[in-house]
Amino acid sequence: DKRVWASVEQEPEEVIGATFEEALRRDPNRSRPWAILVDGGEQQLELILAFIKRHRPDAMLILDFIHVLEYVWKAAHGLFGVGSQEAQAWVAEQALRILKGEASTVAVGMRRKATRQQLTQKQREPVDKCADYLTKYLPMLGYDIYLSEGFPIATGVIEGACRHLIKDRMDLT
Repeated sequence: DKRVWASVEQEPEEVIGATFEEALRRDPNRSRPWAILVDGGEQQLELILAFIKRHRPDAMLILDFIHVLEYVWKAAHGLFGVGSQEAQAWVAEQALRILKGEASTVAVGMRRKATRQQLTQKQREPVDKCADYLTKYLPMLGYDIYLSEGFPIATGVIEGACRHLIKDRMDLT
């Protein structure tokens, strides 16, 4: 009972509006929980938040975990260097903590680690960017809750399918 949309012809607001119309049609009494998975694009978020406010204030807005991991990896490279075993172990530890609902603690900890290591401003940049990202999107990082409720936390399969389909079609023309 899942439906996925994409459009290069319609404006984002039209596509998001159609998504909400379909969801309201399928759940007119608003009795089922709604989970909306996003990638953190500012324009997309603003539009979705407006629709949520209007139609379903209790909807769960979930930030794609894969996008969060991209930031964590960049922070690890700033702290440990690209390709190091320490970076890999650190990312695994931080990812698990974020999945347990500890994103705020992870953000504080990475800033503290960068300060202790006396990183240069350039080295520290990806660490601060990741910490800022985690802090900014903290309300959408309750992965422990989402997982316990059975909600998805990543769109990787969907994005991969779209990318594959588009590549296949574009390579044929």
